[in-house]
Amino acid sequence: LRAAHAGVSDSWDWDSGRPLPLTLTCEIPLLLSCSPPEEAAQVLLGGYIRSEDKEATLGDAEEIGDDLYVLEYTVKSKSKGWKRRIISVYGARDDVLYTYTAQCPEGQWEKYKDSLRGSARSFRLLE
Repeated sequence: LRAAHAGVSDSWDWDSGRPLPLTLTCEIPLLLSCSPPEEAAQVLLGGYIRSEDKEATLGDAEEIGDDLYVLEYTVKSKSKGWKRRIISVYGARDDVLYTYTAQCPEGQWEKYKDSLRGSARSFRLLE
């Protein structure tokens, strides 16, 4: 699989904590349907999370259900000093990418991890 930046744009305003519109190509749904979770995670993190200012470190990647990947990762801003723990679920159907993302400051992860993991694992693509 060729991982040419995964064909996505930055989907998160890291300073405000608000989502931005996501631009993607049909490579992402294909990536999710034919790659193991760890490989898809590295492509997704490298394609639109990591940047000159942001470091992204994968903690865990697993497949749950049909073509749903759960990724846990940490993002750190080099210039602004914040560090966040993030859990995302990615799924694709009919060339459409669906995501669920929850995050908290690194220092609050222990307090919220069970709630965030539970809500992420409840995400499903409905018929």
